[in-house]
Amino acid sequence: MKKRKKRKSEGADEGGNDCFRESLKILSLRAYSVKEVELKLRSRGFSEAGISDTIDTLKDYGYLNDLELTRTLIEVKFDVNGYGRRRVREYLLRRKIPSDLAGREIERKLSREISVERGVKLLLSKRRLSGKLDRIKRGKLLRFLAGRGFELEECKDIITEYGKMRELENDR
Repeated sequence: MKKRKKRKSEGADEGGNDCFRESLKILSLRAYSVKEVELKLRSRGFSEAGISDTIDTLKDYGYLNDLELTRTLIEVKFDVNGYGRRRVREYLLRRKIPSDLAGREIERKLSREISVERGVKLLLSKRRLSGKLDRIKRGKLLRFLAGRGFELEECKDIITEYGKMRELENDR
């Protein structure tokens, strides 16, 4: 049976240096929210005081910034992955971004008009449906958009706009 190596964090914490070094290791992998780093450090056995000091230091250095992380994640999930506002919000909450910050930034960055426009582009790039948009095809589009995290009213607007664009293309 292997002996478990004693972590430095289990002994005396020399002014939070071990905690700070561990947090830098964590942040070297990817960007984390303040709460995610806090939870990771807590799970590794560091004291609350050491974690608090480390978080403050990381914020001072600019290594932890929930606002910038939120803006980046919104951009990636909405623009690159094609997710709707609902799914972006759920993702931010899973990443431990504060709810009020997530809501405020989503409203600032993703208006309903922008969301509908993005949904139409998504359908144009992903869906190749022939013929008129009947009830069955509309249902398929609705399920696709809902699965991507678009809200019901947005889905209806997106499908309507998509139908208009298809009619224009067919008239050419």
